[in-house]
Amino acid sequence: MQDRCPKLFNSLAILRIMKYLSRDPEMDGFNGWLMELFIIRCFETANTSEPAGDALRRVCSLLSGGLLLPNVSSLVDLNGTDDLLEQLTITQRHNITAKAHTYLRLQVFKVSSCIKNL
Repeated sequence: MQDRCPKLFNSLAILRIMKYLSRDPEMDGFNGWLMELFIIRCFETANTSEPAGDALRRVCSLLSGGLLLPNVSSLVDLNGTDDLLEQLTITQRHNITAKAHTYLRLQVFKVSSCIKNL
């Protein structure tokens, strides 16, 4: 991940935040290489670099938009061979999507002080 980060502005900061948020039991399964690759792909589609707050909002928006739900998309590894989303159960996919909704609402409505209580 770190070798790709110079062109992906703020991706390391967002990765650290998402790793902290993934400690929540409802985010079970969304960690490690799956999370890193998802964040890389989120920023590869951005036209310009974004401030950290907008970048975090972008990641949560894509997660809450249902990209992890079954039969919606796939997240192919860098070799183009394996779908990394296959390791998630349907329940995990729904839980991650619902939790991303919660995080996105907290960000949009400026309730960031409540995130530490989740």
